Amino acid sequence: MSLSYQENYNKLSIAKHQDIVKITYFTVIASILLSFYYIANVELINKDGFYYIDIAGIFLKQGFAAAMAQYNWPFFPIIAAYIHSFLGFSLANSFYLISILSYGLIAYAFIKIAELVLPIKALPIASVVFLCAATINKHRDDIIRDHSYWAFALLATLFLIQAIYSKNWKKVIFSLMALSISIIFRPEGIIHFFLFPVIFICCTTNFIKTISRNKLTSIIILASSILTLYCTFYLLRDTKLATDILKAVRFDRTLESIFTGAEILNNYFLPKYSHHYSVHFMIAGITSIFLLNIIASLGTLYLVAILLDAKCFINWIKENTIIIFLTISFSLPIILFVYKHYFLSPRYTVLISLISLLPVTYIFYKNILNNKRKKYLAYFLIFASFIDSTVSFNHTSKKYITDAAEWVNSTYPDNHLIVTNDPRLNYLVNGNYISTPEINLDNINKNADILLFNIRRKDKHTLSKIKDYGLWKESKRFYNNKNDFTIVLTKI
Repeated sequence: MSLSYQENYNKLSIAKHQDIVKITYFTVIASILLSFYYIANVELINKDGFYYIDIAGIFLKQGFAAAMAQYNWPFFPIIAAYIHSFLGFSLANSFYLISILSYGLIAYAFIKIAELVLPIKALPIASVVFLCAATINKHRDDIIRDHSYWAFALLATLFLIQAIYSKNWKKVIFSLMALSISIIFRPEGIIHFFLFPVIFICCTTNFIKTISRNKLTSIIILASSILTLYCTFYLLRDTKLATDILKAVRFDRTLESIFTGAEILNNYFLPKYSHHYSVHFMIAGITSIFLLNIIASLGTLYLVAILLDAKCFINWIKENTIIIFLTISFSLPIILFVYKHYFLSPRYTVLISLISLLPVTYIFYKNILNNKRKKYLAYFLIFASFIDSTVSFNHTSKKYITDAAEWVNSTYPDNHLIVTNDPRLNYLVNGNYISTPEINLDNINKNADILLFNIRRKDKHTLSKIKDYGLWKESKRFYNNKNDFTIVLTKI
């Protein structure tokens, strides 16, 4: 690994250090303001958000055990619940506060990592590339635990890179502490907790001598890791939580999932002469899901930049092998997940996306600095990425759902029994998301006073089925820009 950038950094003048501080402040503040902008334009909280808000409410009313019974990793909602209690914010705003602070920390960690692995002159470009990254920005207005997980995992990455450059075990301890906090939000951090010390060893020259010179520190790190793991599992040994963690890291479950999928292929899809290839089909298909999501995590426009200067991208990776190790670490829990569940949400790859922004920044830096022909293309790609992340040209409005709920709440008394077919509507009018009863159109609750149904534009069945009863009359409809609608029905 090249240390030239770090050596150059140490020789910087005070003026240059002040410039770096200004860039860092600018990136953090701009990231926080961007999050405010996205959140201010939220029309409807995401589905996961309603779920977490409901868990937080259960914790406040019934305590930890009740929250744990509903959700086996409830620490994110619990933190939001305490913010709600201490600061008086609504539960939704408490979650958004966590999100905003997390994006500020992500911005800080990203710029500090960029200081270590990029030329100092590339830092302003790194700031702009980060702030304009569509794959990062599109999650800013969601209520998800991933924000804080990304923040502390990226902070741990910063400490790890600092440890590798300085060959200082103490920084590894800071890295593990940050990962311990990330585990509070997502248990996948456990994998990084054990891989980061291995990455440090692999990337540090003469690591055996380093360990021998720091025997006490090495023993403390190893003992602390083992003790932390043991105590955690001992305290949670009888809970569903411990069982789920063991399931997550059991490779035999992954293999079982592959063979189960292969059997389905044999029974329903493959001709009999292809049966012995079913496992190969499964592995190839699932691997392609993973690889396509990794490629997509770069963002279309930044991917274009890489394709236009692939040689620069590859050369930078060769000089900064830590990126390869980090990508492997961040990929492992994703691979385990996709091989078990056969799908992958785009947000699972954001950590890889954040790391990938570093070589993307270097490509833009080289082109802007040294290539007049490609300079304007680089400017265009960065600007277009920002537009892509802030402007939706095929936006499906969800405001009609909140409008319908607000109208019902203001029109009908609290003692009315309102039945809905959408958990989000049920939370907005009845204050309950998780235990929303499933609707049987053949046997709708006869005690219901109001039906509040969300109908997709292609759904011709639901409304006609209800009207067949002749028991309900339409009071009001709320449409969106795609002709989806929410309908309010009352008894005749």
